Amino acid sequence: MIFTGFYPRIHDQGIAPEQWLNSYYLTHLERDVRNILKVGDLEAFGRFIRLCAGRNGQLQIPIEIKSAKTVASDFFDNIHYWLNLSGHPEAFALLIYGGNQHTNRRGVRVLPWFFI
Repeated sequence: MIFTGFYPRIHDQGIAPEQWLNSYYLTHLERDVRNILKVGDLEAFGRFIRLCAGRNGQLQIPIEIKSAKTVASDFFDNIHYWLNLSGHPEAFALLIYGGNQHTNRRGVRVLPWFFI
């Protein structure tokens, strides 16, 4: 049951789980979720889904790395996008940059390179 899942159609119609789950992913996640969330980069979205599936139940910390010496407000857009996509917009996140001060901005902990 673990490898086939608990979807009734797999067991009722004797469909191969890989085939049905792939169709489910393509139909519901790529089409429906992509349209709702306005996902632009489908490859990154697929990677995100695979990472979530592989770490089910574990804490995930989004980290954005920038080489700039100053922190610009648009640095946080990507982090907040992925936090909202995960369903936990208030979760802990890190921004690592080339400057020399650490602080918290817009709910994200900002750390300099040398602090790591």
